Amino acid sequence: VLMSDSERLGDAPSSGGNIGNPENGPADIQESESNDALALADKIENEKIVVSNLDSGTDLDVYELSINQDGYVKVIFRPSITFTGEENWHFRFMEDKGNGISRKILKDININERYVFNEKVSKSNKYYILIDAQDGVNYSSENYRLFYEFSSNEEIESNDSLSKATPIFMNSEYFGN
Repeated sequence: VLMSDSERLGDAPSSGGNIGNPENGPADIQESESNDALALADKIENEKIVVSNLDSGTDLDVYELSINQDGYVKVIFRPSITFTGEENWHFRFMEDKGNGISRKILKDININERYVFNEKVSKSNKYYILIDAQDGVNYSSENYRLFYEFSSNEEIESNDSLSKATPIFMNSEYFGN
């Protein structure tokens, strides 16, 4: 496709994509105890790597995501130790629409390995991640890593022809249907 100067797409967005490897890079945040309830949740920021451990078989770690605008989050949960054939981690992603009046679990899964998902979020709601262990977890200095990345890049409808195409930029993630 040839474009004239008057059809210039613009500059690439400044956020996202250039953060290194969140699964192996140095930690930005160490989980703090006691973060075992929504009111005591550790607040985590966009593109910050959290390293954590569960202190016991009854420990629950709760995190609140800092969401300042509407868009999408990509969440990565990676246990340090994986167990073949066993689902040792209970991972939940919760949306709170109004100070506890309307809470909804958007993801609720038992897993034993790396888990990545994308979810649409709104700045008017609160979002929490809750993590606890099933049988067999070794309570060591680092049990898991947690990371999220925010994106406001969304497909624009209707984009079913070249003249209505959503502009995209290299090394950026987009969401849509």
